[in-house]
Amino acid sequence: MATAAQAASTTYRLMLQSRTDTAAPNEVYVASYADYASLQAGTLGAGSGYTQIGISSAFQIAGLTHDGSAYRMMLQSRTDTAAPNEVYIASYANFADLQAGNLGAGSGYTQIGISSAFRIAGLAYDGSAYRMMLQSRADTAAPNEIYIASYSSFADLQNATLGAGSGYTQIGISSAFNVRGFTWDGSAYRVMLQSLADTAAPNEVYIASYSSFADLQNATLGAGSGYTQIGISSAFIIAGLATEIILDPPPPPPPPGVPEPQSWALLILGFGAVGTRLRRRRLQAA
Repeated sequence: MATAAQAASTTYRLMLQSRTDTAAPNEVYVASYADYASLQAGTLGAGSGYTQIGISSAFQIAGLTHDGSAYRMMLQSRTDTAAPNEVYIASYANFADLQAGNLGAGSGYTQIGISSAFRIAGLAYDGSAYRMMLQSRADTAAPNEIYIASYSSFADLQNATLGAGSGYTQIGISSAFNVRGFTWDGSAYRVMLQSLADTAAPNEVYIASYSSFADLQNATLGAGSGYTQIGISSAFIIAGLATEIILDPPPPPPPPGVPEPQSWALLILGFGAVGTRLRRRRLQAA
């Protein structure tokens, strides 16, 4: 929990993937934005650039999130297959590892299977659950277009164990747009839409904001919704949107010298033994 003395800095990472399969470092680009206003204005910040990540031609990046311990990049097979061959998660312990393409703990295939009628549109972690957003491949009316699969832990995400909050939403997407990113930034859920046709800013990238998960489910738009000044090269597609929230200063470590419960038990037993020996000495002296 952040204390009153702590301030949180928020960095947005917009991941782009080349539409054509190429070799690193020309395939995956990360655009960084220092805050939400910079994201809306399309003002690039530190950390922007190409990465050493190379994606198999059989997969498409489908989402990116930061869960407080690692960046999780979700890949979906371009062809509909059965689990565990359809959804892969690549984990990176920090942003430097993400840039360098250094896989970390938690990387591997999952037990998630996606209906051929849907595509993964984004992955978000909101502090209580992982939320995977799915969009119907065919343009349909709400509530049949956007589904959210919720997982209460990373293990549940890997094992495809659905949790509370899973279900269809009231969100309807214009046939001219696709959902391409989904994040929770500590104040709102942000759903990023990219125009299917390559256009100039501000008509290419739209962000829909929802102040709570209930508002997301009910499609109740909140502050921060609107078109952005982001323009995407026709050679790239938005592949994910992540938010890294950093506390400054970081949470303090536990005070030194405070015994763990097991240590307390040993100390209590030790005090009892000393007391017993003292009583015996007094009885012998009497």
